Amino acid sequence: MLEFLVASVIVVASPGPGATFTIATTASQGWRLGWFAALGCTLDVAPT
Repeated sequence: MLEFLVASVIVVASPGPGATFTIATTASQGWRLGWFAALGCTLDVAPT
């Protein structure tokens, strides 16, 4: 049970690919392009 709890905390605490992309874009190209990266990630997961 302890192993499951540790693994769950690690999975929940680690950022996903959308967050990683947004953070990397913001850090390298500024907050404006980071905002568009976040918007793009949000629209990508929106139901169509």
